[in-house]
Amino acid sequence: APISVVAVVPNVVIVPASLPVKNVADLIAMAKAQPGKLSYGSTGQGTAHHLIGEQFADMAGVELLHVPYKGSSPALVDLIGGQIQIMFDTVASCLPHIKSGKIRALAVTTGKRSSALAEVPTLDEAGLKGFDVSSWFGLMAPAGTPPEIIQKTYLEIAKMLGTPEMRQQLALMGAEPIGNTPEQLRQQIAGEITRFAALAQKARLQLD
Repeated sequence: APISVVAVVPNVVIVPASLPVKNVADLIAMAKAQPGKLSYGSTGQGTAHHLIGEQFADMAGVELLHVPYKGSSPALVDLIGGQIQIMFDTVASCLPHIKSGKIRALAVTTGKRSSALAEVPTLDEAGLKGFDVSSWFGLMAPAGTPPEIIQKTYLEIAKMLGTPEMRQQLALMGAEPIGNTPEQLRQQIAGEITRFAALAQKARLQLD
């Protein structure tokens, strides 16, 4: 049973500093000039980052080569080294490498800009209208949990997320507090299942 989304972590479109692109338009132009040649790394087959990559390719009208990794760290190592050209990763994972100049952030995948990367545009602003995908963390209860317990838990979460201390801790991780209602989370889950199922079918994705 849904309770609430605690926080959203924006994902970032990142490329190695050595790749000669300065923005999303440059990246799309390069990908269109070399169909199937540019590769993007993900945290694994069928993961959120894999689906974001497929959504990007679909909306941009480009063909990219997917390279699945066992987690974010090895993918970032290869991105920095230039073995792969693109990655879609959480702000929390890649922010230190962006600040060090090893990789370049081209856009965030959420509908609004990230407070941790305020100067980086959204994909919607960069030309992929309506692109809004994020990683989120929510609380669920076992099926059959009494509604009054779910409601009480939701109210406590909302109260906690309103404190400066919690908001500060989330900001350090590049996360944005949410605290939506159980019904809003239920609708969100249903919507994402429909959207990503259609995307997976269109891209003919299969789990290993």
